[in-house]
Amino acid sequence: MMSAHSYPDFRFRLFPLILAALALAFYPMDKAANAQAADETAKRFNHLPLVADGEGIQSTLLITNVADSVNSCSLVFLANQLDANDFETHDRLRQSGTGTTVDLPSSGSHVSMVSRNGRTLAADSATLDCAEPVVARVLITLSAGGALQTAATLPSAETGAKFSFPVIPRVGGNFLIARNQHASGVNCGVELLDESGVVVAERSHAFPASTTIARNLAELVRMPPAFGGGSATVTCDRQVAATGLLAGAALSGLPPVVLSGESTAITPTAPPDLVVDSASVSDDTLEAGQAFTLRATVRNTGDGQAGNTTLRY
Repeated sequence: MMSAHSYPDFRFRLFPLILAALALAFYPMDKAANAQAADETAKRFNHLPLVADGEGIQSTLLITNVADSVNSCSLVFLANQLDANDFETHDRLRQSGTGTTVDLPSSGSHVSMVSRNGRTLAADSATLDCAEPVVARVLITLSAGGALQTAATLPSAETGAKFSFPVIPRVGGNFLIARNQHASGVNCGVELLDESGVVVAERSHAFPASTTIARNLAELVRMPPAFGGGSATVTCDRQVAATGLLAGAALSGLPPVVLSGESTAITPTAPPDLVVDSASVSDDTLEAGQAFTLRATVRNTGDGQAGNTTLRY
């Protein structure tokens, strides 16, 4: 049974609810509806940073119309690695020349484009240019033996010249996913900062024209062995579209914060200079199917640090 001392407290909590109900009853319904804020991530132009298909990886493009009217979008894949034919047929997709049109007939209309899961891995990025705002996402899933292993949702990339995102080594590895949409190269500087904001490592990179990069932060800047966490800042001399991915026990989209849209001059670091020394083979008179050993030493004779390198024979 409720004690006498609990009644005042009960009335005190209930009274604001009664006032709110009365206020809503006399509040015009059209104004109440308009008070609902639209999704702040909605845009007319979306840059989908990473779309991949094959070898157990599937992408699903999730597009929702948040406009109060009929809407349509032009979907363009940028690197010619994927196109609409790599996705399952959807009744709201129309082929238009070399591009694809996405029809969204009403507010709340939704399209889920699922890739077909090809045998070889193909990765691309895409743009979605709409007549009215939409919310766009890319869902990446990885399966093995028919069982889902992990998944991540990547939001539409942000465009700017300076970005910051958290770095948490104990959780997983950070990946920077960026698209250089320009017809010439872009120079970017990467700084690694500890929790107190002190720069502990930095390096500059030149990214080729019209390319999408997906690089582990450890490839972009040398991380000190004792680094426990902090943030990374990426500053470019031209605007790029960028987002992040955290890969650990699970995948997670990690969109960076746009610090500036203004381009900044980047001083390039000294380049590496890789040379192959002492190449030798155990047997140079081989027959078909015969095994042999090939040895080679790669040295960096330049002044700059070299990133991950593949040596092909």
